[in-house]
Amino acid sequence: MDGVKKNSVKSVIFWFVLAVFSGFILLSVVRMYLASKGDAYYKQGNFQKASKYYSIFQPEMADLIRKTHPFCFLGDGEVVTFGRYEQDGDEENGREPIEWTIMTKEENKVLLISKNILECMPFEKESDDSMGWHVSTLRDWMNDEFYFISFSPEERSRIKPYNSKSEKFDTNGAEQNVFLLDLFNMEKIYDISYHTTSDLSRPHSDVSGIQTEYVEQKYPKNEGRWWVDNSFRDGDGFLMNGDGSLGTGVRPMIWVEQ
Repeated sequence: MDGVKKNSVKSVIFWFVLAVFSGFILLSVVRMYLASKGDAYYKQGNFQKASKYYSIFQPEMADLIRKTHPFCFLGDGEVVTFGRYEQDGDEENGREPIEWTIMTKEENKVLLISKNILECMPFEKESDDSMGWHVSTLRDWMNDEFYFISFSPEERSRIKPYNSKSEKFDTNGAEQNVFLLDLFNMEKIYDISYHTTSDLSRPHSDVSGIQTEYVEQKYPKNEGRWWVDNSFRDGDGFLMNGDGSLGTGVRPMIWVEQ
């Protein structure tokens, strides 16, 4: 009897060890599979799916992806921070993070518009007769001074050039890193028709921009008005506002790699 009991105990131990070993092997195979899928999606630039596969066995990798590619995990209309610009009116405490609203996503990049009016500037300083967005003073400032002041070298490497020549109404075409909302896209966002002059000229209280404290202090008469690219119609800019009056507010737009 003792021999039978010993054999039974040995048998139980054997099958237990085999089950544990098999489970370990299976777990290792699953881990390798999930890691390989995560690696593949990461190389493709699909960071959302990569994070999903990493989250089970490599949560630290998933967290890193969420920190370095936050745009992938947010939808249209949500707000992100990217770059810095003076906003609180106190230059001694440094520049503040810029808040951007996500407009849309396309392949591995996201279109952003600044949540607030960051600056006020005329469309063209030298003359009242603008020659168009592609040669305007405003475009030069946005793609030079604003671009280099607001974004670090690492952030600039993620900003994707935008070629307005591919747009339906811009016959001149101009590649830039920072640009304005155009009337064609304005219709999609604010339901304002660019075909109807009366629709463009009437007051639109829902599109008045929020000004930073810096803009409020420096340009108190702007009252929420901001530039829109009107190059396909008149060759210059159009002002979005809540009361039909003039203003020079700037809400930059950028395409950023996710």
